[in-house]
Amino acid sequence: MTPYRATAGIGESAKNARTFVREHKGIFWDIFKPLIPYIAVLTLIDVAIAYYQISQNPDSELAGSITPGALIAYYFFSALIISWHRVVLDGVDRFQPMNPLKPESRDWAFIGMGILVGIIVLLVPLIIGVISGVIAGLTGMSFLMILIVPAVLFSVYLTFKFLFYFPSKATGNNLSLKQSYHLTKGYVWKIIGSSILASWRVYLAMIGYMILAFTSLAFLGIAAGASGADVGNMSTAGFIAGALVMLPVTFYFQPILTVLGVTVLSNFYQHALQNRPTPGGASGKPEADKEPEPSLENDPMNQLEDNHQDMNKARKALDKGK
Repeated sequence: MTPYRATAGIGESAKNARTFVREHKGIFWDIFKPLIPYIAVLTLIDVAIAYYQISQNPDSELAGSITPGALIAYYFFSALIISWHRVVLDGVDRFQPMNPLKPESRDWAFIGMGILVGIIVLLVPLIIGVISGVIAGLTGMSFLMILIVPAVLFSVYLTFKFLFYFPSKATGNNLSLKQSYHLTKGYVWKIIGSSILASWRVYLAMIGYMILAFTSLAFLGIAAGASGADVGNMSTAGFIAGALVMLPVTFYFQPILTVLGVTVLSNFYQHALQNRPTPGGASGKPEADKEPEPSLENDPMNQLEDNHQDMNKARKALDKGK
């Protein structure tokens, strides 16, 4: 099959991502279907915990806030993300999906770094918020709390600067966070813009579905109350119905949004590798003033692209030997 061709434009890349996902929905379901039983069991665990909390204390504010199942489900959604990066970058006829029961070291590195980056991104605004709050409390300068806003924006920006690490690791390469930070230059807004354009229709459909579903549940509840139904039975039925309403979100909308975002990210990662500036070539210095170009033999960026080529050559050799 024709390999995915990376593009640079925001609109063009969004369109390519939508087309790619639509044309390869069969592969998407082949990857996601084996993960559904695990995610379903973990979802049921969270529903059971929430139901127990509500049954013990209907007014509890903690009901539904303890979700160990969702935390573990992150692992299985990571398997989808890793596998889809390989679909885009290694090719639909060459990729090897992640086996969640036999993860490789690169899979653990991908997941572990995702958790670490997430923690860092959460800690930055939290620490700044705590410091600002303490100073504001001691000095009365409450306006310092506004520092939380740029802290959150900086955290989001930092997240996008590290994103190229993940398609690299998913496909067996070793791009560092530092290298990702530099390689994403000029791509942050493209990733954001293309992700929005690629997925807004799905978001709109999901929001429309949830409004319709929960509005229907509200009317059913009103009708049941007017007919004199038992309040306890209504609460139980309402809780179960609410959990059922969320199933399409968990098992359709969320996975589709995930692979759309992954396709956009893989697109720009591939484009950045293919169009990275050569050392010394974009310095803007006059030829006489330019420093001698270092050898490209050990350039990590070149090694990344070479690794992709070597992997494809090895697969072709294996296919010929079959």
